[in-house]
Amino acid sequence: GVETGDLVAVVERLELVGEFDDLGPALDGDAVMVLLALSAGPEGGEALSWLVDLGRREGRVAPDEAATRLADWWSTRAAG
Repeated sequence: GVETGDLVAVVERLELVGEFDDLGPALDGDAVMVLLALSAGPEGGEALSWLVDLGRREGRVAPDEAATRLADWWSTRAAG
């Protein structure tokens, strides 16, 4: 099995070369809540999940582009 110390070493190595940044969404939870005028709750989690999926589909997306696309998606989601 993999030891916890091994995982910590891998994460530290990824952080050093900047690879770890590409694994998360382009915007953090606070930015999402401000952008979409949400309070903490399931909607924020849904929006973050959508951002993670966007990153998986298309790779790294610039934060301003991610914000625009998230707002577009949210407006269609809320309307539907």
